[in-house]
Amino acid sequence: MSGARRTSPQRIATIRGAGIGFLLSSIVFVFSWSPLALLLVPLGAAVGYLVSLAPPRVRRAPAEPENTRRVDGSKGLGNFLGHPNVLVRFLSLMVFGTVLFLLAWTAGYYLLPAGAFHAGAEAQLESRGLGGIAGSVSDESLGIFLNNLLPVVLIVLSNLVLRVNGIPLGYVVPLFNLVGYGLFIGTNSFLIPYPERLAPTFAIMERSGPYEMTALVMIAAATAAWPRYTVRRIFRTEPERVPGAPRVTRQQVTFVLLGIALLAGAAWREASMIVGR
Repeated sequence: MSGARRTSPQRIATIRGAGIGFLLSSIVFVFSWSPLALLLVPLGAAVGYLVSLAPPRVRRAPAEPENTRRVDGSKGLGNFLGHPNVLVRFLSLMVFGTVLFLLAWTAGYYLLPAGAFHAGAEAQLESRGLGGIAGSVSDESLGIFLNNLLPVVLIVLSNLVLRVNGIPLGYVVPLFNLVGYGLFIGTNSFLIPYPERLAPTFAIMERSGPYEMTALVMIAAATAAWPRYTVRRIFRTEPERVPGAPRVTRQQVTFVLLGIALLAGAAWREASMIVGR
């Protein structure tokens, strides 16, 4: 369109770098639980900006067949993960995440040695300041809840920045958390381990973890419609500004509040089990 204002190459590269930084920080955060992982976002943006200052390479892009072009959004599962309705997004992401969780749990139980990630669990708790046990359930619960807000911040910030082929970056956080949780259960790598390794069973619903994971999925699905930029292929196509400001609906706010309330309830459940041991 002749009246549209073209985005500068520097801004495009900065957005792309920040998006890659969010992706990397999500992965690092799952295994370290350190807020320092968020520094990968401005670092990625800075690297993207510096790369954009280099002289561009002139190359001829191949023509794209008319019947392969499509607007932002994916086919198949992507249609549900990026659906306009929050409930559809939540259920789709929950089903997909549960499948990944069960696969990771099964692999951890049958293929990996017991306690394979125990050292990582200790380091994670130390970085979260949860190495010791508080004197009361309320104090322990508050500490757990505040630390569980860190992935919430990462989800919301990721979803505000970019979606790739219709899929918000914030989805990476709950999905990696679900995979990590499944591996920890299967290998019994918790700092306070179960009496024995737990094979896939509904008995896991007695723990707080499934409700924490559900809360993260709810918040990710609720904020999935908020990205400012969209890109079809993060390394090959240019980010485009999403027209108009993100519209915050009552349904989205309800899901976010329910997710935070579920996180608080899960923190109280976990604190009760820790302090009561």
